[in-house]
Amino acid sequence: MPQISMLHLPKQQLKRKLKYAALSGSMLVSAFLGYSSQHQVLADDALFLVPTLTIQEQGDSEVAAKKSALIKAKRQAFQELVQMLVPVRQQGKMPALSDKELENLVYTTDIPSERMSQGAGLYVADIQIGFRPDLMRNFFKQRGIAFSETRSRPLLVLPVMTQGSNNQLWEDSNEWRLAWANSNLSPGLVPLEQPLGDISDISEITSDDALALDQDKLMSIAAKYGATGVVLTIADIADVTNGQPPVMSVSNIIIAEGWSDDITIYDFAETIERISETGSMDNASSEVTNPYAKLYDEAIDVVYSSLQERWKETNLIDPNVQGNSLLMNIPLANLNEWLRIRSMLDGMTMVQRYKIVNINVDEANVSIEYSGRTDSLQSALKQMNYNLAFNDDVQGWSLIKR
Repeated sequence: MPQISMLHLPKQQLKRKLKYAALSGSMLVSAFLGYSSQHQVLADDALFLVPTLTIQEQGDSEVAAKKSALIKAKRQAFQELVQMLVPVRQQGKMPALSDKELENLVYTTDIPSERMSQGAGLYVADIQIGFRPDLMRNFFKQRGIAFSETRSRPLLVLPVMTQGSNNQLWEDSNEWRLAWANSNLSPGLVPLEQPLGDISDISEITSDDALALDQDKLMSIAAKYGATGVVLTIADIADVTNGQPPVMSVSNIIIAEGWSDDITIYDFAETIERISETGSMDNASSEVTNPYAKLYDEAIDVVYSSLQERWKETNLIDPNVQGNSLLMNIPLANLNEWLRIRSMLDGMTMVQRYKIVNINVDEANVSIEYSGRTDSLQSALKQMNYNLAFNDDVQGWSLIKR
């Protein structure tokens, strides 16, 4: 946890603080000295509880099969956790772990349901594995592995399909939207919401509105689903004629605070070899019901994976980058606001330590040391509704409630 130094206030300032009568004297001193009996940890420890896995194992006996299944579940859960938190370029640094080393990282093993054969050595179970957040963080840091545990606020996926001059969003014939709705995406740091496509959605925004990047309408439908932004993903479908393999181009743009609005374009093409696995294009109507089905699945996987990687890279906690620091000015409306900010800083993994330089009823000046890049710190704070920006007027950093 970050450590903060003791604060010494002049007596006249202490007297001014007494107007906050809602706090007892001991609580007031505790608040300004930076101590509390119980820290409110804001780091998302829930990330280290991996979603339930279904494991099936065969062994010489049911007992042996269960033992093997538990080991398998822990290894699979560990791999899924690494894939979620660690950028792909860093995953090559992951060491091979023995069963004992892996077990030392496990905090909970829950088996909601299990089934055993009678003498056939078969074991099937739903198993949920939770890892120790503190040990996992140390595991990454000690090995110089950069990771992220800043969860993005939800984004709404708006899949638009274009074919020639025909643009579709809510139409039943929009196979691109239906493919997204039926996709089975693994958990990530960027949660995505899927629109229902009901009457209220249809009246909220059209495909032309989306393609025109109508900010008001995009933010309005995002808010309807509790999202703070939109992933506008546009599949440009080419007509399949003369036995040619299907091709499509996917343009992806994220309209949300904390994300750049660059357009990323991906090209996908079905190959003759892959077509031959399911049928001939000459007999598409009878043997290949949807020549684009595989491309949709491939494109969704690429778009989603790229989205997660982009977020991880932007919000890295990099143990190889140490000693970054800055002094930030924090305007305060009241004492409770400082308490919230202090608890927030206490819970941020990338914050190594902070020190109160000066504080009064109107503002606090805090020196903060953090691992990783400044833009990563800014992004993490933005997810908690605070903007950290350089203020040209005072030639320093300011932390402002959004």
